[in-house]
Amino acid sequence: MRDSGAQQRTIEGSELQYTVVHAPRLTDGPRVGKYRIDFYELPKGARELGREDLAEYILSLVNDATAFRKSPYIAY
Repeated sequence: MRDSGAQQRTIEGSELQYTVVHAPRLTDGPRVGKYRIDFYELPKGARELGREDLAEYILSLVNDATAFRKSPYIAY
């Protein structure tokens, strides 16, 4: 979809057990292992996030039922 807002609304309107993770600009830098999560907006001052850290966080949510039907924001 061209409109990310429409995409988000489509997912939220479904019966899926989704988790949509929002991230800033992704980099190829090394894993840092520390990042901030906010469930309402991108953390203040967020500019980028390494792909490895994003992947680590997403994998931590796979079996986390408390994350179902939520859309966390992640950044350094």
